[in-house]
Amino acid sequence: FGICTALLPYVGYEATSAVVKEAVRTNVPVRDLFLQKGLVTPEELDIILDPKHMTTPGIAGQAEVAALRQKK
Repeated sequence: FGICTALLPYVGYEATSAVVKEAVRTNVPVRDLFLQKGLVTPEELDIILDPKHMTTPGIAGQAEVAALRQKK
């Protein structure tokens, strides 16, 4: 569930903690729950959870997600 930390800046603490609690309760992967709830798009999630972005200082994928959202 540590990967959920990377999503905090994008969806907030309450939504992230609710997803984690549901994942524990239902045994559904957090990735699936974030997508099912429409909290992020598949493209945004791929960027945020990319190991390169998660291991770079700062908010994971911040510039890339912002660029993606501007295109929409």
